[in-house]
Amino acid sequence: LHSEHMSFNGAKMAKSDGNTVTLTDLMERGIHPIAFRYWLCTAHYRSQVSFDPETVRGAETALRRLKTQITELPENGTPVPEYTEHIDTALARDLDTPTVIRTAWNAANDDGLDPAEKRATVAYALTLLGIDLTLLGERSLTMDELDPAVIDKLNERERARTDKDFDRADRI
Repeated sequence: LHSEHMSFNGAKMAKSDGNTVTLTDLMERGIHPIAFRYWLCTAHYRSQVSFDPETVRGAETALRRLKTQITELPENGTPVPEYTEHIDTALARDLDTPTVIRTAWNAANDDGLDPAEKRATVAYALTLLGIDLTLLGERSLTMDELDPAVIDKLNERERARTDKDFDRADRI
């Protein structure tokens, strides 16, 4: 999942220009990868986005607020068809992820919904976007806190990408 073009410091982000941001870079900046995914989903994939760590941190704050809001609600509800139909239509209509995000927030703030249905509806939307709130801890991990095996895999993947062995990098 990505946008048309991503810029960083006013220039188009390109590996050939050496101005890319990796998962490791994000984590070193204190940005959770799930928050980065959420931030990407707030813009349509055909639009250009400008990477700004503060903007992504703001998206992470919003996502954490949503997590707090819905994880306190009862489980075992059923997603509300009125919302799920809107979500499904948005995704079918050219992967309109910003509408899915807005719809999740609308459901979260809908006082007329049963709390368990509210939680299920938000979970439905986020799951379709690959956003797993259980992975979003109380705070972002730093590279020093990662399991060494994960760091080894990240480094191996980065070496494969540097060697332009993208098939191997994708498998890792």
